[in-house]
Amino acid sequence: MTPENVAALRRRIQDVLEAGLPQDEQTVRAINASCDPIIPIGPIGLAADPGGGDEAVARALLLYPAEETKIALEPDLERAACSPDDARLTAELLCRSASRAAAVFPDGSRLDLALEPEDARTFVRRLRPECNPPGVLREILDTRFDPGMATRLKVVLRHAPVALGEAGAGFMRSLLAGTRATDGALVELTVFALRFWEGLAPVQTPEQGLARRWRTLAAQLKQAERQHDALDQSSFEIMISQGARLPHLHEESLRRELALLTLIARAIGLGGAGALSGGVDRDLGASEDAEGLIARLCGLDDVL
Repeated sequence: MTPENVAALRRRIQDVLEAGLPQDEQTVRAINASCDPIIPIGPIGLAADPGGGDEAVARALLLYPAEETKIALEPDLERAACSPDDARLTAELLCRSASRAAAVFPDGSRLDLALEPEDARTFVRRLRPECNPPGVLREILDTRFDPGMATRLKVVLRHAPVALGEAGAGFMRSLLAGTRATDGALVELTVFALRFWEGLAPVQTPEQGLARRWRTLAAQLKQAERQHDALDQSSFEIMISQGARLPHLHEESLRRELALLTLIARAIGLGGAGALSGGVDRDLGASEDAEGLIARLCGLDDVL
């Protein structure tokens, strides 16, 4: 990375800070719940003790780069292609040049904030400029998806919980190249796949890890369904008094995870749920009557 690119990235980050970091309702609620609002400014208040604990909490939340900010800066981070040294230099340059920032709330109000050197360093660190997604993944995103979705997925990859390495990049490339997930599920699927890769045991292949996780979740779902049926016949209090132990198993969450595992399996060429459960998953087409269905089933001699 050239000094000019470092300087350009610093200017862009400073412009974003000074223009105002967008805040959402969740952040506003978190600040109001954790701070003592004495002096109302916009939809939040500042603590009566400047520099006290409440103000530190509020500043940390307000200066955190939200998803919207990460998406806006991703093209600049991609062009910069920072090394760890470049990222540290960018942060130090920002410390010297930036002294203010702002928060912009959902109602349009604005709160100006003094930017301390450590605030600037923390903000750059949270952007993870040195965590560039592998080139092979950027290429598949640029060719398969529209620019907006590609940028969102690059942000997800930049903030992956674990360094992918060559094997991880290959796994994610197969997923992104083969997925048929709709736009609404693409980000969720990518986040889920990265977490799956993070938890994959070193001795396991992705195929083994997917199958093992699927069977675990399927067993938990059956347990949750039995628990639900039991509660329909009794009550939580009665069952506890009788010595029952009821783990917290959320049926819809389990079904969603199973669906995401199936999407991953299909994308990387393993087949669907049948392949993960150890059974057979094959599209037999449509039949208009029982005779047609029997004829199609007769073609399964190879797996019976």
